[in-house]
Amino acid sequence: KSYPTEALTHTPITATLHLLREHGLRAEDVKEIRIETIARAADILSDPAKYDPRTKEAADHSLPYCIAAALARGKVTPEEFHEDAITDPRLRAQLPKVKVKANAEFEKLFPQIQPCRVEIETTAGKVFERRIDVPKGDPRDPMSMEELTVKFDALASPSFTDARRAQIHQAVFELETLERAA
Repeated sequence: KSYPTEALTHTPITATLHLLREHGLRAEDVKEIRIETIARAADILSDPAKYDPRTKEAADHSLPYCIAAALARGKVTPEEFHEDAITDPRLRAQLPKVKVKANAEFEKLFPQIQPCRVEIETTAGKVFERRIDVPKGDPRDPMSMEELTVKFDALASPSFTDARRAQIHQAVFELETLERAA
């Protein structure tokens, strides 16, 4: 699982982050972000209350919030669900940009795949689109070592020093090379 969010947010997050990185977009460059996804993601994760989450539990089950976090911060990690992030004016300013609708054709393909289409319209009038069928972290699109390291650091940094985290990282990521675990 790549993101600390409800599972049906993962393909839209994956597509959004891909587009932002591929085109070098910042939140201020984005006029609107349109998401087509399966009905339950559109209905349950994007109802009007999901545009104003005030708690971690509400935010991590809000598709608009998760996409706003990706836009404002370029990532979706546990940090994006701390109170200071949830109330961050720059992040909250992204929420109205997110438009979500159900796609009946995608519904027919679920659960074998979790399709979504993300379209980003920039303030300069350009439109970028990406369809994703499986979320990052799925066995069909595994996380890279760099992505695993970012996730590990995000989860471990509140509890461990940099030096201790590096030791744990090395031990965990080199397990297969050990002849014997003590």
